[in-house]
Amino acid sequence: MKGANHPLECELAVIGCGLSGFSAALFAAERGISTVLTGVSGATMFASGLLDLLGTHPVETGTRWQDPWAAMEVLFKDHPDHPYARIGREAIAGSLEKVVSFLKSEGLPYLKAGSGNSEVMTPLGTTKYTYYVPQTMWHGVKALQEKRPCLIVGFKGLTDFSAVQIAETMADRWPGIRGTDVVFPGSEKIVGLVSGDIMARDMEFPGNLEKLVHEIRPFLENAEAVGLPAVLGMNRSHEIVEELSAELNRPVFEIPTMPLSVPGLRLNEAFTSGLSARGVRFFVPNRVT
Repeated sequence: MKGANHPLECELAVIGCGLSGFSAALFAAERGISTVLTGVSGATMFASGLLDLLGTHPVETGTRWQDPWAAMEVLFKDHPDHPYARIGREAIAGSLEKVVSFLKSEGLPYLKAGSGNSEVMTPLGTTKYTYYVPQTMWHGVKALQEKRPCLIVGFKGLTDFSAVQIAETMADRWPGIRGTDVVFPGSEKIVGLVSGDIMARDMEFPGNLEKLVHEIRPFLENAEAVGLPAVLGMNRSHEIVEELSAELNRPVFEIPTMPLSVPGLRLNEAFTSGLSARGVRFFVPNRVT
């Protein structure tokens, strides 16, 4: 494999910088295989941050499964040549656990509901099944499950996330949900759109958490949980969610956003940092043809 000026020697070249490519490079590095990761960077940045296993099968009928392993048995029968069928349940489960363990070691913890899927909110006010959920979103799984009175908070200028739309869309199945918008700390004088990735980094500036608490507190009323767009920090999101929960005296959770996705950026940074530390070399961006 050739770099810009000289060949790159390795035992394995992984093509693709999405979740599959990152995972393949991780498994290789753990086996002591000299690995180079190449491709066009950015795919993971559009990811929701959720780690799906199998939530819908068949797609044509839109049948949703709370038990992904039961769904997988049906998938095996319907499509015996599917990659899942070739790998088998034990290898799939083990691989997922390795990825989640790696992410935890990089400061990005995930949780799951036993062996079943969890139902999570989307930025459109719909729900979907997923297997592993970022810890920053976990209180949202519980709030949805228990239908607690809940306040969804959006930020003025973040136009691809509407707290009011989410609340109105979910009102029929969740009577105690409502939405409002507040000013994001430091954006008071900004005219026009604001970017989620910039918000996430700004959330880590001293004093911004306290300012956000001040903005939200007047709208709490009877809310027993508070949901916000997933922009609560880039490298300290878990700590920020915990601190907000303590200051507001009720569980706070993140809701996935539309791309460009901060949870996707967190995944990208965790994999890039962690794989580099494990000896994986990166040759990006580089389109392979």
